[in-house]
Amino acid sequence: MYLGDGHVVRMPRCYRLSIFCDPKYPAIMEEVGEAIAAVFGAKVGRRVHAGAIAVTGHSQHIPCFFPQHGPGMKHNRKIELAGWQKEVVTAKPRPFIRGLIQSDGWRGKNVAVRQTDLAIERRHYTRYQFTNHSEDIRNLFCWALDLLDVHWTRSNQWTISVSRKKDVFYLDSFVGPKR
Repeated sequence: MYLGDGHVVRMPRCYRLSIFCDPKYPAIMEEVGEAIAAVFGAKVGRRVHAGAIAVTGHSQHIPCFFPQHGPGMKHNRKIELAGWQKEVVTAKPRPFIRGLIQSDGWRGKNVAVRQTDLAIERRHYTRYQFTNHSEDIRNLFCWALDLLDVHWTRSNQWTISVSRKKDVFYLDSFVGPKR
């Protein structure tokens, strides 16, 4: 979730981690709050912003967990996983993929239109899409999908799609619709 909708700020005596969540998905907000409390032992707060609710926690150890933290927008700076983070994702890529899709992804219906000599054919299918302006974050998402043998394609410059029925079914087993 941090790579998609997270933000770290240096406070006078500690750091504040904020994960910006869409208020339409209270279960995701609850999960984010539980994770912050479990990892940092921190009291979880919520701050209302225009169109989002920031789920927050404070700790002096936040930069240890998020070495990607730095000045500027994530898509304007190098983002890579530390060695220990790569080991964690390699061992358990599902939560990583799930967090990225829940922050910057979408699961929904798509329509493919094809014109033949006889008719216009429409095929409806479910797909996942992940959109992020950081090439590094998109590459990490694709790497994690590759770890699970999930086929992906690039829909455009910023978007990765998973459309094959068996791969969508597999992602549904641990991601599913936002709630």
